[in-house]
Amino acid sequence: MMNCSLPPPEDISEPISRVKMDISFGLLIKDRRKVLDLTQAELALRVGCATITLRKIEADDLRPSLQMAERLAMALKIPDEDVPAFVRLARTASLLIQEPPPLPIPPLPAEIGDQDLSGRTIRGYELSQRLGAGKFAIVYRATQPVLERDVAVKIIRPKLANHPDFIRRFAAEAQLVARLEHPYIVPLYDYWREPGVAFLVMRLLRGGSLLNLLQEGPLPVEFAMQVMGQVGMALHAAHRAGVVHRDIKPANILLDEDRNAYLGDFGIAKTSGSAVPQELILDDLSGSSPVYLSPEQIRAEGATPRSDIYCLGLLLYQMLSGEQPFNGSTPEEILEQRLSQPFPRVAQVNPELPATLDMVIQRAASRDPESRYLDVLDMLMDLQTGLGFTIQNLPPPGAAETIGLEALENPYKGLQAFEEVDAERFFGRETLLQRLLGRLADEDDLARFLAVVGPSGSGKSSLVKAGLIPALRRGGLPGSEDWFIVEFMPGTHPLRELETALRQVAVSPLEGLVEDGRSLLQSVEQILPADKGIELLLVIDQFEELF
Repeated sequence: MMNCSLPPPEDISEPISRVKMDISFGLLIKDRRKVLDLTQAELALRVGCATITLRKIEADDLRPSLQMAERLAMALKIPDEDVPAFVRLARTASLLIQEPPPLPIPPLPAEIGDQDLSGRTIRGYELSQRLGAGKFAIVYRATQPVLERDVAVKIIRPKLANHPDFIRRFAAEAQLVARLEHPYIVPLYDYWREPGVAFLVMRLLRGGSLLNLLQEGPLPVEFAMQVMGQVGMALHAAHRAGVVHRDIKPANILLDEDRNAYLGDFGIAKTSGSAVPQELILDDLSGSSPVYLSPEQIRAEGATPRSDIYCLGLLLYQMLSGEQPFNGSTPEEILEQRLSQPFPRVAQVNPELPATLDMVIQRAASRDPESRYLDVLDMLMDLQTGLGFTIQNLPPPGAAETIGLEALENPYKGLQAFEEVDAERFFGRETLLQRLLGRLADEDDLARFLAVVGPSGSGKSSLVKAGLIPALRRGGLPGSEDWFIVEFMPGTHPLRELETALRQVAVSPLEGLVEDGRSLLQSVEQILPADKGIELLLVIDQFEELF
């Protein structure tokens, strides 16, 4: 299939009449819609069709009627001279996808750590250069040919990717991180998980990391304040969205060519309150350098925004001193020092530094979370006031205690459905949610199938995704916080879609569901951990597609 898209509305450089007719009409619609910054729901509203109709047109599973093609041309601002060719293409293009494409073959677990995957193509991303490797992940430079852009692909090692806690929360947390928007947050473009491996696709920054700079020694105070302002404001935006980074360290502060600092590696961030699996913490201590953890994280008590503030204080100390605050002979000894010894003063390393810096660092890196700054803004304001540096985009003094109009966010979704990440904004369906939980708590066999039925647009998907699933994740039913939850839509090839969805939670390869006609129960028993207490919840949206 030829990759072709319409140019922007203001720059129609090639009329549709000269475009070959064997291209994907659905791809034309999708690209044009993105140029105009329209969602599927918004375009469907403009042309007067259901969102599912537009989704099938974009997937080349459905050809629009003549009237629908004309409405699409108008909504997508196709120039008058190109409308006849556009409509002709809509009506004559054959359905290009008769059979589902073969499922991509992920790298084997042994390949991820032991082999260089440069040159491999995974899910359309062409890996070109291995940039670095850590205990839990490997990062490659890659190209996304469809958009002709370079990206960074982070491949999570099996040790973490197959951990049950990671499997349960990966998709929901990645979805939340993907919605973070801030000039100095490295955006997450794409993510998915397969048995034994998970992938995160992010913006590629070419200036290296803060770790590279620190290898040359301490940083000038002016540059350290720039980093604190850019990274601190990015972290403040993440905390407002309910995301705790949990892994702030120099390697995760990335730089562009102009040495602007960006907060990266949100891919395995934890939402507020989530605890890091203790066995992963202990395993990480076997590395050659100590991890960046707050005292409460070392004790496996979970991470909060104040845990990130501790690490931000540690980061500031290292930028100004050029060294770690604690220097034990082993990682375990260093972490024990963090739990028992007072945080050292940076003035002992460089007496010329202002005393204000030590005051800020000591408060941020207090062993007691309650003694630390309430939020990142308070810390940045103290730095700005005490040092006289201007931190860009920092609110005026006193603004941290008030909520101005510019800080408010629109809580309404309009025509879009609520997703799991919108749970905090979803309310008004508490009684119905209780009925769903009660129905799922029934012991009879029929409780294993629950259909939510209602008129189109009544909020069925929103109720399940923003109401029921978050309730289950926080333990709304006995043990439901440990359930594996998978969402999918049947589409044109329901069994293939089901198999793809199950791979998101599989710890071993899934075989036979489509080819051999193996039962769903047999497949689930094959791919999930051998634990009788394991529960799998399949959430099938747009169930009517089966008919």
